[in-house]
Amino acid sequence: MFIDLDWKSKYFNEENTIIKKVFLRYHLPLYLYIVFIFALSSIPSRSLPEIETKLPIDKIVHFFEYGIFGILLFRLLSRKKSILESTIIVIFISASLGAIDESYQTFTNRSTDVKDWIVDWTGATIGVIVFILLSKARSFKGIRNFIN
Repeated sequence: MFIDLDWKSKYFNEENTIIKKVFLRYHLPLYLYIVFIFALSSIPSRSLPEIETKLPIDKIVHFFEYGIFGILLFRLLSRKKSILESTIIVIFISASLGAIDESYQTFTNRSTDVKDWIVDWTGATIGVIVFILLSKARSFKGIRNFIN
């Protein structure tokens, strides 16, 4: 029987601690948010409240929902890739996730809408652009901690 007496160095070394911090700070929020998006999409249409308004509440929700997704994905990608590369990947992945999300909604008796899909990746793109602009502004102090 082999007993690993050096287990502490394997699991508690500096490299693993850094990997765990990166996962908790960049990966986990993104993964949990994707679960949140699909949890919202799983709500049957009959369970959603009907709100009488002239504003397109559905489109506004999609825009901000995917704006946050775009920011979380951009934070992860921009650690290793350029701003332009990261932005292009965010647009592609948010368009893909939006299409999957819209297709998934048919299984919950909700309608799919191409306009929702367009608003999804537009929201992600604008979210990233606003995030980049805010992170460049030196007067906006809280954003630096969120990026790093």
